[in-house]
Amino acid sequence: MNYGRIIIIGGSSGIGLAASEYLKDKCKELITLSRRPSPFGKWIKTDITNPIEIKNFIQEIGQKPIDGLLYLGGTWETNAFTDQYSFEECSDNDLRNVLSVNLLGPMRLIQAVLPNLRIAKNPKIIVTGAAIAGLSLGGGKEVANTSSMLGLRGLVLALRESLKEDRIGITLLKPGYIATPEVLQDFEETNTPVDHAIPLSDIFTIIESIFKLSNRTNINEIEIPTML
Repeated sequence: MNYGRIIIIGGSSGIGLAASEYLKDKCKELITLSRRPSPFGKWIKTDITNPIEIKNFIQEIGQKPIDGLLYLGGTWETNAFTDQYSFEECSDNDLRNVLSVNLLGPMRLIQAVLPNLRIAKNPKIIVTGAAIAGLSLGGGKEVANTSSMLGLRGLVLALRESLKEDRIGITLLKPGYIATPEVLQDFEETNTPVDHAIPLSDIFTIIESIFKLSNRTNINEIEIPTML
């Protein structure tokens, strides 16, 4: 086994599901957190927007060290990334949900697992934002989603300072479209070439490279645009 105990948030779909499948045989223990079942690792039903469910997860994991915490989930507003999107028509529940899932949820979870990260030998936190949502590529019109992505950048930069004495590495990934089944399905429906999406294998290579760093080095951010 290359790695220790890995926690993946968002392991039921998208990049979280793909990463769970890839890492399941490369670590001592894989634990996936999501609202829907994940087929890989030990799935613990957890809604990270609910502080009580985070507390229940902490009680279940106890005092075990966490070597890697990967936030690979995320959501966006109704009709996001389409011509039908309208900020004026977004419901308050829609706005609250995006900010809770994308920003407040990972913030609360990281806070809760700090004791478990501190007792690991070389702990890493990886948080996935999105270049297409305004982190790098000129901004997005989806207000809540873009706000949450920019908030993630602040979260990572602040935690970098807060956690450096504990030598807990934290990195923000800023990818363009990643070639998950969901994205490829969207591409097919819009006649978008497949090569506009980043191969999953490239993302896995980056994740493993971060895991292999010593605790004397940290990569704050990695921008991953497609070669367009």
